[in-house]
Amino acid sequence: MPVLLLLVFLWHGYLVGSLVGGVLFDVTPRKQFLMTVFNFLIAVSLLAVPWCRSMGTIAGWLVINGLSMGALDTGLNVCCLNLWGQDCGPFYQALHFMYGFGSLLAPLIASPFLDDYHETTSVNDSMSFTCNTSTWDPVGLTVDTTNILTWDSVGLTGNISNGYQNDKFPSITYAYTIIGIYAFVVTVAFFIVCIISPLDASGNKNEANKTKQNGFMFISMIVTLTFLLLFFETGTEIGFAQMVTAYSVKGPLKLTAVVGSYITSAYWAAFTLSRFSSIFLAIKFSSLSVVVLDLTFFTAGTIVLLFWAGSKEWCLWLATILLGIGIASLYATVITWVERYIDITNKVLGLFATGAAFGEMVIPLTISWFLGKSSRSS
Repeated sequence: MPVLLLLVFLWHGYLVGSLVGGVLFDVTPRKQFLMTVFNFLIAVSLLAVPWCRSMGTIAGWLVINGLSMGALDTGLNVCCLNLWGQDCGPFYQALHFMYGFGSLLAPLIASPFLDDYHETTSVNDSMSFTCNTSTWDPVGLTVDTTNILTWDSVGLTGNISNGYQNDKFPSITYAYTIIGIYAFVVTVAFFIVCIISPLDASGNKNEANKTKQNGFMFISMIVTLTFLLLFFETGTEIGFAQMVTAYSVKGPLKLTAVVGSYITSAYWAAFTLSRFSSIFLAIKFSSLSVVVLDLTFFTAGTIVLLFWAGSKEWCLWLATILLGIGIASLYATVITWVERYIDITNKVLGLFATGAAFGEMVIPLTISWFLGKSSRSS
């Protein structure tokens, strides 16, 4: 499907950005300038997407967006670690809480601009969606009703070269514009920081950090295990959020789509509240203690999901909430825990971000394959 293809472009850009960004931030003394540039590219790409009139143009902007996000993600995480050293726990958790808060806020910003749509045709796995007098698609393209876009198992068919309607802009443009303008405001803030402190002054890490002289085998083992852990953690985080509604509807419980969406909302609510509480837990407890607590909740949620959620609705709700609590702060806590044993450079964190991005690509696809196979067999 085209939507899946566009996501592939986005995540490939993110993967490349994570690796390239790790190198760039390590060799560039003006890290604030790099942050300004990458955030500017994110803002421009957000503003450009709803105006694209071809799949190739959209794919190009999504690659730029993903590349910039991957590079900026790596740079900001290491910057936080460098600024506060071994005391970075609460600040690092706050940084990751803003991701959860943004995930909760972005759909609320976009929802008023999404017109109601309905399925108009469905033949041999092909379908088109119309919304009032125009055609709706997930990236916000609007075309004349005489050239309806058709989503099929091969790709996007239909004529999208006619452009936008003459009487109005597509409503989704306003959502992209709001978020793009906000990204520009953040870019200005980065630029001000770049003027005030043009060189990275965060290189004076704690002396304790400078004394980490571990062997190559030890560092390689830590990096590899952390890479794998973040692969499964982030992939499960995104995969469960994307597929729990489909499982609720297509699975053995046969719930309604509305209930399934509520379950997904419960997951993100638990996720966001857990990340917020982790800011204060990081002040009082060590990183290892928080990791153990996260894994306890995660394991409990997994057991409930595996053995009882398929037959009892309340167990599915319970498993969803436990998983949201357990997985929320695991990424940030693992990084702060590992940082006590090895020096996390931009290159190392770039590898971690790459593992997380691979997980976000592979695990949701794997879950969807099993879910589709189960639905067909039933």
